[in-house]
Amino acid sequence: IEGSELDVILDVGQNYPKLFNKVKQLVMEIHNLEEFYWHTGNSRSTSIDDYWKMLQILNCHGFHLMYSLKMREWGNIFTFKDKTNGKRRSCCYETGWIKQ
Repeated sequence: IEGSELDVILDVGQNYPKLFNKVKQLVMEIHNLEEFYWHTGNSRSTSIDDYWKMLQILNCHGFHLMYSLKMREWGNIFTFKDKTNGKRRSCCYETGWIKQ
């Protein structure tokens, strides 16, 4: 669901939360750079608040971040300057979540 992972997690969490009962592990690539969305055709403008909502939803359903890895190909091409500390950040991370 290239570029729509946030939309899916938010939708399932808000409208179909019982679906999470059937899921034990979740692996997804997360795109955290607005400029990346021109590539996917997704017109949704994301914000840090959207990502906090996604993390809250996953946490409330018992998921814990097991790993996070910067994607080599896109992660090195698309970067952005973090407004909080000025560091360069990657646009794309592979993440793994497990329910305990």
